[in-house]
Amino acid sequence: MSTNHVALIAVVAILTYVTRIAGLSLGNRTLPESVKQIFDRVPVAVFAALAVPGIFGPDVDVEPRVLAAIMALIGYYATRLFWVGLIAGLLGYALARSIL
Repeated sequence: MSTNHVALIAVVAILTYVTRIAGLSLGNRTLPESVKQIFDRVPVAVFAALAVPGIFGPDVDVEPRVLAAIMALIGYYATRLFWVGLIAGLLGYALARSIL
């Protein structure tokens, strides 16, 4: 392991520790409503940032992935349950791979 790797691991560990301490130091204080609304949208934004390149990225079979994404959206919006959307997307991908 090179010194660059050790330095990178140390920096990331320190940043992780600092952010956790910062969150704990809030104590009983509450965040403004506008900040809470922003934080409520973070999981959706992170998921979109991870999912979209996997669906439309280079060197991938776009058709089965798009079909799976559409089926996942339909499954979720029909039931409002994330696990149903996940299962629908997995089934849609398996179906599309067998057909296409």
